[in-house]
Amino acid sequence: MARWAALLENKRDERPVVLIDAGDFCENAKLRKNEIKEEYFFKALGMLGYDAFGVGENEIVFGRKNLEKAARKSGLDLLSANILDRQTNKPVFARHLVRRVGAGGFLFMRSGGVKVGIFSVADPELLYRADRLVKNYYEITDPRIAALGAVSDLREEGCDIIVALSHQEWNKSIALAHEIPGIDIVVTSHSSMIRARSEEIEGVLVVAPGNKTTSFTEIDVSWSEGEILTSVKDWGEELLKSKDHPEFLELEEKFKKATGKTGEIKQIK
Repeated sequence: MARWAALLENKRDERPVVLIDAGDFCENAKLRKNEIKEEYFFKALGMLGYDAFGVGENEIVFGRKNLEKAARKSGLDLLSANILDRQTNKPVFARHLVRRVGAGGFLFMRSGGVKVGIFSVADPELLYRADRLVKNYYEITDPRIAALGAVSDLREEGCDIIVALSHQEWNKSIALAHEIPGIDIVVTSHSSMIRARSEEIEGVLVVAPGNKTTSFTEIDVSWSEGEILTSVKDWGEELLKSKDHPEFLELEEKFKKATGKTGEIKQIK
């Protein structure tokens, strides 16, 4: 993250940036080590300045209360258009959000002020399979139907570009781009890609970022009078050579002091 932060700072000096994640940003619940690590992890996510997170199976298993508490504390926006509370039949998280991006561009854009709509859907099979208790608390609806509703709402809000966060396998994200009109970019996760992969499907850019330990993916979009031009770059190799952001190095030192050399949990004041 320290190297991601250094790259993002440079990009933000050049133009506005929209930072997104399509899900499974939480550590797998079976591999969780301690609460103090989670606290510092979410603090780091907040420091990076994310605009939106899609919710995947790791987040569901992490626990709704735990996730909502961490998100509030770190200022993270969680999205899902197809995860419903089984008791109320209402969305558990925000269905979508809109970011207005001023002139000068961002990771998706180099010129002109536009409205960017972002929504997220997840594969029901992945979420139900994550834990046997998921079906007791959540209703996971068809991602395609949820996507149709989200796109319709975002177009009504006057969005110039619509980005779908698709927590699904590559082929299902390709199908989403093919079947749902109005989407401009699909960012998918839950893939086994080492490096970023991209493909254009009938004018829709589908991108699978690489593994988070070796990859950091930039999508650059130029938008002018309704025409969208895109390019994708994986910064993985460059980041291996870059310096860490000093604020994140400081956070790392605080984490080490909080846990101690043995990794035992100490009280946070």
